[in-house]
Amino acid sequence: MWQILILAAGAAAPVDDPAPPNFADHIAPVLREHCVACHRGSRARNGLDLRSVKSILKGGSAGPAVLPGDSSGSLLYQVIAHEAEPFMPPDEDALDPAVAQVVAAWIDGGARRDASDAGAAPAAAEPQAVALPLPSGKAPMPSGLSTQPVWWSERGGAVMAVAVSPGAPLAAVAGYRQVSLYGLPEGDLLGILPFPPGQVHSLRFSAGGECLVAGGGRSADSGKVIAWEVSTGRAWSELGEEPDVVLDADISADLGRVALGGPDRTLRVYDAATRELAYEGGGHTDWVTAVAFSPDGVLVASADRAGGIFVREALTGEEFHRLPALDGGVTSLSWRADSMVLAAAGEGGKVALFEMENGKRIKNFNAGSGVLDVQFGRSGGIASAGRDGRLRLHDGNGKERAKLGPAPGPAVCVALSADGQWVLGGDSAGHVHVIAVESKETQAVLAPFPATEEARVLEREVLAGRALAAALAAAREVLAGAEQQQRGKSGAAASAARAAEEAASGAAAAQAVLEQAATALLAAEDSVMGFEPVLREWTEALALAETEAARVQVAKVAAEAAVADGVAELDLAFLRRAEARGPAAAEAEAVLTASRERMEGATAILQLAAGEVARISVLVEQRRAQLVRWRDRAQPRIAAAAAARSAHGSALETAEREAVEAEAERKRARASAEAQEAAAGALRGAQSALEAVERDVDAHEAALQAARQADVERRADLVRSGGEVRPLAPVGAEL
Repeated sequence: MWQILILAAGAAAPVDDPAPPNFADHIAPVLREHCVACHRGSRARNGLDLRSVKSILKGGSAGPAVLPGDSSGSLLYQVIAHEAEPFMPPDEDALDPAVAQVVAAWIDGGARRDASDAGAAPAAAEPQAVALPLPSGKAPMPSGLSTQPVWWSERGGAVMAVAVSPGAPLAAVAGYRQVSLYGLPEGDLLGILPFPPGQVHSLRFSAGGECLVAGGGRSADSGKVIAWEVSTGRAWSELGEEPDVVLDADISADLGRVALGGPDRTLRVYDAATRELAYEGGGHTDWVTAVAFSPDGVLVASADRAGGIFVREALTGEEFHRLPALDGGVTSLSWRADSMVLAAAGEGGKVALFEMENGKRIKNFNAGSGVLDVQFGRSGGIASAGRDGRLRLHDGNGKERAKLGPAPGPAVCVALSADGQWVLGGDSAGHVHVIAVESKETQAVLAPFPATEEARVLEREVLAGRALAAALAAAREVLAGAEQQQRGKSGAAASAARAAEEAASGAAAAQAVLEQAATALLAAEDSVMGFEPVLREWTEALALAETEAARVQVAKVAAEAAVADGVAELDLAFLRRAEARGPAAAEAEAVLTASRERMEGATAILQLAAGEVARISVLVEQRRAQLVRWRDRAQPRIAAAAAARSAHGSALETAEREAVEAEAERKRARASAEAQEAAAGALRGAQSALEAVERDVDAHEAALQAARQADVERRADLVRSGGEVRPLAPVGAEL
């Protein structure tokens, strides 16, 4: 498992050793070859002796080199893996990654001395961060503050400090002789807080967000701290008549104490109400560059340019912890929201985390080259700003989660919004970028020297002028379109009106034709009306005669059948008589006689039926002939009536069709007329809108000229004052 390390170091341990790595077999050979020459005995560089596990755990000036159980937080692993500077071995390429892997495994396994050692217990886990609610609920926002800057410069210079309210979308940006308040995330200017002492070097909101504290002044001349009420902008406390600039200041959670530090190497804590000095904290060997009260107000920490860090009881000033020094000097301090962990940023590129129970360093992670600011978020995350121009976001253990930038120059200061959605970074070029954590996109850029009110008014008027110019062009375009549409609608309406008139004329003509056809139909029907009863009478008489003929014919057929039956019966009687003898002959003769009688009767009936058929046939023919004569006389009039009826139907259909078309054309004409009227109304509206925009343009021109004149006067006065924004003399007054 450790073959690569063994080959690289020339150790005599077994090749494929399955046992966990230990110092004697796996780590010491590597350190002897690459590190011990500079890190041994009394000559150990930075006090770090790497010859034994004991001396490694003791560490040097930067604290323990190894934290058993935590390779990512151990300095030895960080420098070997080139995750932190100074990279080791110096002036050489990095060791094989497998070597760093074995070192990490050795540390995570408890830093065993040899194969028989069970290893040290892992370092105690740091207290977990808890996002705490605001002490006083939602923090206030400024209202009614002046937005006229106190000082203005075209070149912004480095932004020395930026702060975000712990419970409101509000940011404060440090500048010369002023603090600018901006709304987040849009970056609207909400107010200017004057800072007459000079350059603002530090900004802190109170734990409840109701107070803002600024420290600053003039280098080698004077320093002061001012505390403002955020909602009104009232400066309710000014304290610390320092002989030099105040480099950092903070206010306790109860607003009772203000701590400050500067070049005189002393922490001073004042009573905010009485402005009297409460106590001083010594022990620093260089400028006090950072001070910070714990969020619960129990402790106050201070750090200096030499790397020294002191933690004191906030009320009494008694020393609570003297923390291990940081390489390169401390630039910033920040407490975790639960007051259990203190973060310290250093020029050496590291951020160290210290737990407050024993004052031990629990993490030491790389955050770029030269960390100039660090801040804990309320949820336990960490933001840092470095000389490489980058802002970094870390989790509570220091693991880098995001890297933002780089900025045009070093990232001087950083702040996190209370909800963790925004990170603000100030750079040496005079910009504060408001960056969305999730998208890494810049939402706004804040300035330490906001534009003067005159410049902002001019900008608004210029933008308004552009908007009016665009509106004027749009109004003219709308008018041209309305005129064109009006012309089109007028032509369409005229055409529709002509079509409606033509359709109405066609409908009227069709109606006249229909009326003529109706008159002709009435006349034809009147002429036919006299023949109808006669025809009906003769038709009925013919029908009766035909019915009677049919009946007589049936009777004739029956008589013929009876005659035929009589003939057959007579023939049979003759035959039987001829054959009969004796008494039967007489009976046969009687039958024959009866048959003859019946035959005669049937013949008589047949003769009568035949006569009746002949008579009826003559009657039928007479009546049919009479009906034909009447029909021949009526037929022309009937045909004329049918023709009149057909002509009337055609005329009616034509008249109805023409009426429908005329109605449709009338509706189209009405719709075209309404569209024409609407187009005319739109044209009138476009003309009125254009006239209104032209009036606005004329009125705006005067406002724009006034704004330009005011801006010119302001700029001239800025030149005379050297940047101070003074009240302008009334127009016409002597300067």
